[in-house]
Amino acid sequence: MITISHSHSDGTTLDGSTPGDGVLELVALHGFIYRRYAGIHVPHTRDTFSDTHRITAAAESLRAAGFTVTITIDDQWRPAAVREADRADRAAIRTDRLSERATTAEARADATRERADQLTAGRPGGQPILIGHHSENKARRDQERSDKLRFTAIDESAYAARLGRRADGARDNETAKHQPRAIANRIEELSAGIWRWERARDNPQSSDEFRRRAQLHIDRDSEDRAHQRTKLAAMAQTGQFVLWTRDDFRIGDHVRVSGYGWHRVTRVNAKSVSVAEGGYLPTVAYRHIHGRRRDGQQLDTPAGIPWPVKHAQRVGQWVDLRAQTRHVPTDSATRHKRSCVQAAQRIAHGLDLDAADAEVTAFAQQVTDVDKCRELAMFYLDIYQHLFDGTPQAVVRAGVTPLDIIPAWRLPAHDPAERRASELRPGDLVKGLWDSSSSGRYLWRHFAGPVADVSPAQSRPTGSWVSVTLVDGTTREDKTYARYAVYPAGTWEATAPV
Repeated sequence: MITISHSHSDGTTLDGSTPGDGVLELVALHGFIYRRYAGIHVPHTRDTFSDTHRITAAAESLRAAGFTVTITIDDQWRPAAVREADRADRAAIRTDRLSERATTAEARADATRERADQLTAGRPGGQPILIGHHSENKARRDQERSDKLRFTAIDESAYAARLGRRADGARDNETAKHQPRAIANRIEELSAGIWRWERARDNPQSSDEFRRRAQLHIDRDSEDRAHQRTKLAAMAQTGQFVLWTRDDFRIGDHVRVSGYGWHRVTRVNAKSVSVAEGGYLPTVAYRHIHGRRRDGQQLDTPAGIPWPVKHAQRVGQWVDLRAQTRHVPTDSATRHKRSCVQAAQRIAHGLDLDAADAEVTAFAQQVTDVDKCRELAMFYLDIYQHLFDGTPQAVVRAGVTPLDIIPAWRLPAHDPAERRASELRPGDLVKGLWDSSSSGRYLWRHFAGPVADVSPAQSRPTGSWVSVTLVDGTTREDKTYARYAVYPAGTWEATAPV
């Protein structure tokens, strides 16, 4: 007995089949697939109305082959809130599954590298294979096996990275669906869909069955639209997001469209504004507008407070500079910009030029007021422009009075102690990590800040590891013998709550 079922919670599924009975080969022609975690089913049919033509065609194919088939259809849709909660749970499960697979793949890569190292551990680094020596054949075999293992480890690491990106994508995709502009877009899509179904339902040539199914779509989408509007209204009530309306604009205003810059308004419509020089974007829906300029003042949200356009332009210039120089550039011009950006931030807070980014963040994160954040960005930009124009750093520093901001923490003036990763404790202040190379010993400053937690040592094929988490959420995994430059708890004092 084969049962083809459809429900909004499970989608279209097939039960009663056993491997090798030929059912999958028959229904695969009608869009059914097999997955270990879901069995035989039609993908992407959860929370959709049944495709009776597909289901009937699959059943007829099975009956023609001698199978007994029962069809069960439940087209009662689920409320939008239930659908969203179910989708979020499935996204979380998918994210966890991919993250676990990525961790396992990276562990395999580490174990493979360890085996590769063990094969060549008996030969000092840089020593060539001794031609004619009795150890030559064994050395060649070990080297060949070691090379193969290293390539395998590289492939495993790349696979782990791909799984990690897929996990991040699943998480980010679910998060994006709850963004206010995404909700506004969803409302517009639902409204357009409802209008199309109503028009089709009211067509005199439509059959009674079609009208019934059309009404199901209208009822479900109307409930979904009401749910989305409730979410958007809650955001507007708390000030998180307020939609622009036609009352907020007039001809001559300038509006900012994401990805397209600022454009002058030539006409105000019911749901959009017409803009000059918009190219293939002659009109802009209100939900896509991110700001308005009028009479030298800029308004970022309908419920916001206007501020001077010239200040907004300078803040925008600094934001663009930070975005351009966030990663290590390859061309000399951008490298010069990046060095000036980093120096400007350190000079603004009276820090040494070799201070870690975390030390700058300890100052910046204390500025939470919007106006103060804007003042800080413009202060950074002023210093940056002097440095970029070629003014010596010593001259710029002499002419700048550091901002009166109390950082979340500050490195003491005395030298730090040296501790193993396993010896770190919550409350310690990390200055950096010690590393060695052929040119000497040096301190990596990219991992710095107060320690929030240190995990127990975990045994792995590559050795014993601990996970160190800072108060800002940054986490680093290291072998227990890794050396840290640390100010132990009690030897330094937080200048503000961390």
